[in-house]
Amino acid sequence: MSSIPSQFDRAMSMWREIDFPLIEEPKTGLRFVQDLATMYSNGTVLHKSFSIPDYSDFTAFINTGALHSTFFFERFWQTKSVASELPYALNDVRFLAPDTFRWIHPVELPGSMARALVQGGAYTSEPMAARSAMEIAGQAAESLLAGNFQGPLVFVSCLPWSSFFYDVAWDYTWLIIRPADCRIEVILATDTD
Repeated sequence: MSSIPSQFDRAMSMWREIDFPLIEEPKTGLRFVQDLATMYSNGTVLHKSFSIPDYSDFTAFINTGALHSTFFFERFWQTKSVASELPYALNDVRFLAPDTFRWIHPVELPGSMARALVQGGAYTSEPMAARSAMEIAGQAAESLLAGNFQGPLVFVSCLPWSSFFYDVAWDYTWLIIRPADCRIEVILATDTD
């Protein structure tokens, strides 16, 4: 008699096999990324897009809300293509904790991004006006969500979960999972004084 593999066993098997290939696109860039990079003059802002492979267990984990419990927020960064594009060592943080990568509704994404623009970087002399920040963040969110403010899963972190971050006061991660078009958008931002 064979037993059904547990979610843990399925996740461990998946992480040994799965990859998320980089999506190469023309380098027009989001204005949000460009403006935040200007403000983060001592830091870095990166935007990368990855393809979600056709992998039934991963689809099931998305559909059942099991990303935290299947180690997505730790293992995604260690997959071949993602680690090649974002080659940063993981810090000792609680990746299974839901507040490390906090789910927000897609309609909250523009406000989260606008907050970073309004806050500015370590040496931002003039913070961006809130109305301008919301306009720029709204356009970025529209693009990152592919116009779908219901289907994608959006996660935000302000923790320095990898060696990319300076761990001062300006650490942000926005991670958008778009099952409908098999895409993951990632923006990482950090600055220091």
